[in-house]
Amino acid sequence: MHFASADLSKVIFIFAVGSILIASEAIAQDELTIELDEEIPLNEELRATSDQVEGIFIRLDEGFVHSDEQAIVAIVYNDEGEQKAELGSRGDRSYEYAAIMDMYAHDDEIYLIAKDGRRLTFGLDGEEIRQIDFVEENYRKFEGTNDQIYALPSNPEDETALYHFEIGELNRVSTDEQGEVTREDRWLRNIPFAGGMVAEDEQVFWVNPATTEIFHYASGMDEPESHPFDVSENWRDVPMEASEEEIQEDPSLLAEFIRNRSVVNGLYDLGDNWLVEIGHNHDNTLELIVLEDDFEKQGSVILPDETFSTEQFGQRIRMADESGIYFYNETINDDGEVEKLLSRWKLSR
Repeated sequence: MHFASADLSKVIFIFAVGSILIASEAIAQDELTIELDEEIPLNEELRATSDQVEGIFIRLDEGFVHSDEQAIVAIVYNDEGEQKAELGSRGDRSYEYAAIMDMYAHDDEIYLIAKDGRRLTFGLDGEEIRQIDFVEENYRKFEGTNDQIYALPSNPEDETALYHFEIGELNRVSTDEQGEVTREDRWLRNIPFAGGMVAEDEQVFWVNPATTEIFHYASGMDEPESHPFDVSENWRDVPMEASEEEIQEDPSLLAEFIRNRSVVNGLYDLGDNWLVEIGHNHDNTLELIVLEDDFEKQGSVILPDETFSTEQFGQRIRMADESGIYFYNETINDDGEVEKLLSRWKLSR
């Protein structure tokens, strides 16, 4: 088929316009918006946590639990932000702790992982149920049930990064004939301080802070599956590798390592979708990526934007589920008092 030059120009113009429209539609489909759904002031009628924004939050079927790295006490709140119970206290006696490394909940029980390696179990009303000594190594993230614990180590000596503990019938760590902890080591990726994990039945999903992929392991699999996901152009790989000796000689290397990179901060189960949280340290932005159940990208948003201010609402997700995405921040009011605010947000196209 042959075209006159005028007709050919029309064809080229129509094709170009069509390409722009298709590209614009693809961009629009990829972009998500974030809207404030509710602000929840945290009422502190019981003993308060310390004024540390870097806290740990976990969702319950009704309400949530909050503690922080100073671990003065862990508090159970209802959905309105009213304190309902406190879990243990700071100290070195039974059901006390010097610090809380992590928390998780299962079947109306709340599990605190103390820094000294104990797992403390409480009821939703603060009832002391049991405590066990189950691990001496240094771990960062925990998930599980009453008799199963999955843990990601903080500073693994090798590339393995997920450990599976089985708790015996007498609420003691299962041991073999040698008296050692029964531990199922799996070939997984190094997850030092960031990253995230979701445990469902006999499946575990997790993210590595330095790579854009979700790992999945289920009982019976020889090795975990890897599911890469797309990120924005803001992503910046780890800028360097340095030994501990080199960092000790030049501490500025560590600051450069932290500042000039992107980090996958967390993985959250939203029911029908996955949410991946990425912190771009080099430009102080936060990228939220929503993935389909099969890990295909549904859309993303980069914060702060016109709606969301990190200074006002916080710089990291504290918890997320089907009800929304939760951020936490502390401000000083006109009377000089600390106000603690949990805000819930919704993502949409």
